[in-house]
Amino acid sequence: MAIEVQHGVVLGADGELFLADGHHVLEYITGKRSVSEASFEAFDSNLRTRKQLATESGACYAHLVAPDKHSVYRNKFPLADIRIIGDLYRQRTETPFLFPVERLQALAPIPAYGRTDTHWTLHGRIAIVEELMQALGLPEGRIEKRCGLLRSRIRPAEAEIVGDLGGRFTPPRTEPTDLFKPNWKIHRFSNRVSKGTQGQVILCVSGHPLAEGRLVIFGDSFLAQTLPLLTVFFKDVLFCRTPYYHREIVLGAQPDYIVSENVERYLGHVESDANAPPMLLMAPMHGRPTDYQSADAKALGAVLAGRGTLYKGLIRDLEAA
Repeated sequence: MAIEVQHGVVLGADGELFLADGHHVLEYITGKRSVSEASFEAFDSNLRTRKQLATESGACYAHLVAPDKHSVYRNKFPLADIRIIGDLYRQRTETPFLFPVERLQALAPIPAYGRTDTHWTLHGRIAIVEELMQALGLPEGRIEKRCGLLRSRIRPAEAEIVGDLGGRFTPPRTEPTDLFKPNWKIHRFSNRVSKGTQGQVILCVSGHPLAEGRLVIFGDSFLAQTLPLLTVFFKDVLFCRTPYYHREIVLGAQPDYIVSENVERYLGHVESDANAPPMLLMAPMHGRPTDYQSADAKALGAVLAGRGTLYKGLIRDLEAA
């Protein structure tokens, strides 16, 4: 079956837009391009080593492969016979990882993805948070109650957005989007990377009275968008925009939980964690300036110094603010 592609976007059923040109996604799913043995081996080795390192540090660990939209919305994608890269890796990887296609499909008729975007809707993000919390071993009762709280803080269709795919058209294709309105404070700090996001570091400190523990995430934009939701569970959420696992971050932050994540299309080429540069130098090494404000540097420094005097002072100051 022929497909219609405009501006690097596949036009699907019911106005759904799908990525066509990023990371050779169409070539992989149609079989014109194959995943290399080196990528399969690097992925399996990375996960095996990450799990071992996390266990040695005393942290619970999970890896998430964020499904591409076409893997979940197969009935809306114009090609029926496609290869699902996440499934190929499931077959080739000994260490378990999360690839929650079925959980996202189960949301129907509630959309799991934006119609004009490659990313999850709020309901899709909450489903992913639920999946992650179960994988990290949090109590089922806590997960159910707090995910229910997250859903109760959704305010439907208060804004129109231009998705990352919709913005490629003239005029841009827009859609209504739900908004998340937490009734607790979320203190956000970052290294303010410009010229892209690789090397970005974001810290969220939760004001929710029941939030506890520390989560470190090594991932991409899919989990970056879930950070406010995770503050209903964790006191500190430290997000690092990177494809690698950075040992020095784990050593400094001393997290209770560690999650690594990549979107499915990044599985086309996987590098070994042995290539990881120091996380805090990653952005400038790629020519992306950072702009630490004093408050950002103090907060990130406090968390990366563990849970001692600096961190206690940070929490005291935030609670007094």
